[in-house]
Amino acid sequence: MKYSRKVFFLFAAMGIIIAVISFSFYYNHKIQVYEKEEQAVLKKQAEQIGNKMNTAVEQMEFAISFILSDIDVLNGMKILVSENKRPEVKYDVAEAIRSIRINLGAWYLNRNFSNVIVFNKDGTAITKSGKLNEEFVKSELKEQNYQEMTEHKKQGRIIRSVHPSNWDDSNKHVISMVQEVKGYQGTYIEVEYDITKLELPDDISYIIHDSQGNPLIDNIQNSNDQEIINSFSSSLTGIKASVLADGKILKSKARMASYPDVIIILVFIIVILIFVQLSTRYLTKPIIEISDLIEKKDIENLRDPFVFHSNIKEVESLGKSFDHLLKRLDHSLELENRAVKLQMQAQFDALQAGVNPHFIFNVLNIIANRGMKANDDMICRICSKLGAILRYSTNTREREAPVSEEIQYLKNYFFLIRERFKEDFTYEFMIDKDMENMMIPKLGLQQLAENSIKHGFGGSKMNVVVRGEKLTDGWLLAIQDDGCGFQEEKLKNVRMKIEEARNELLCSQPGFEIGGMGIVNTYLRFFLIYGERLSFNIENNDIGALVTVKICQEDK
Repeated sequence: MKYSRKVFFLFAAMGIIIAVISFSFYYNHKIQVYEKEEQAVLKKQAEQIGNKMNTAVEQMEFAISFILSDIDVLNGMKILVSENKRPEVKYDVAEAIRSIRINLGAWYLNRNFSNVIVFNKDGTAITKSGKLNEEFVKSELKEQNYQEMTEHKKQGRIIRSVHPSNWDDSNKHVISMVQEVKGYQGTYIEVEYDITKLELPDDISYIIHDSQGNPLIDNIQNSNDQEIINSFSSSLTGIKASVLADGKILKSKARMASYPDVIIILVFIIVILIFVQLSTRYLTKPIIEISDLIEKKDIENLRDPFVFHSNIKEVESLGKSFDHLLKRLDHSLELENRAVKLQMQAQFDALQAGVNPHFIFNVLNIIANRGMKANDDMICRICSKLGAILRYSTNTREREAPVSEEIQYLKNYFFLIRERFKEDFTYEFMIDKDMENMMIPKLGLQQLAENSIKHGFGGSKMNVVVRGEKLTDGWLLAIQDDGCGFQEEKLKNVRMKIEEARNELLCSQPGFEIGGMGIVNTYLRFFLIYGERLSFNIENNDIGALVTVKICQEDK
């Protein structure tokens, strides 16, 4: 998958996750707010219903108190109770009925109530229209059983639930309050209130209870799924109005109210995806451009300057870093080429002006055969050592070799030198076992030893000591002879040549030439391998000439 797609999917997923989580919190919060608002509305409706019912009850109580406050009505009720016992008071009965009718026809009662009735257990019932039929009254008393309903109630008063009016032919649905008049032997006052005057809502479910918990009015729809959401209770009358609703429907309405928010969040997610796409293109465009420029780089145009400009500082810094990397790579390749040339120069010097090694091996074999015929073992040994030297020096496959192979090669070389100078030349090796696997430039020790013999052997006796030891901070190779040492002028010249060669190598000067003095060549080959860890020293001491090569331990 391309980097741009990875960036797009990463930021798109992050944006969508954040949007979904945020919307989830917002969605749940909005549903809770909506439900609280709905409950607040239902509570307000419960209060309105309760207040209306409370007002109606208070008005009916006031109406009963209004009737009982009239002394003529009380006297009339007293006469009506004793009517059957005193048949001689017919005039008083008629006057009592007239007095009660006048009171029941008061403007206040006619305006606010559907009907007001005063009746007793004997079957006498009076309304504002007159006296009702006694048989009808007795049947109504028997059916409703007012006495049983009121005798256990506080103050002998009850509120009847919604019912058709019993005292006229209007069939209005009313609620009524029935008050037993204490001390008047089964006399009752009933005030009917038309429920249409309550103006109760039809679009909600509600139920109204009296102070005893008996239902008075209800408007319940789909009762199986209804539950009480909010209630209102009156501390004066004990009326309790409860509003019912389906909780599932409320939540469904809350979800429906959030549908526009779902559309908004979908649009928001689309905007996020578009923004992420544009941002991804903006961020990855310079990376793609720098990638194309990197693809065009090869060995042929490696030295061409790598120029890249971008508005994004980090990407521009990446381009600068790659340019520095190219310069370091070019420098490393230059050092590698020089190392190869130095290796080739060392091998060419060992071949003594490019003599064909196969021809030399053939000549050595002829000489060895002649020696064997003459029973001269020394000739065979000399030819064997010289052949080993030639094989080692002409092997161009490796530029570096372990110390153990270099020591073996140097032993063969010293053997031939000793055969030439006999007892005048001696040598010894003191090499730590830990040094044998250390890698050094091939033919490096031979060139250092050759310089000691060349400059220090003046015809008298000479001893060469090759020493190698492991140090706490690295390792050391040293070649010490007891000859006449280096001439000061030549020693100064060699040191100067080494310093110049080092500077030219570090500065990558085009005019740098491979070859020249063998000891300088050897120094450069060591330097190309170990760099600043190399300490190369040539000096004269009390014994003779000393060449030391010290390699410091690499910093982890």
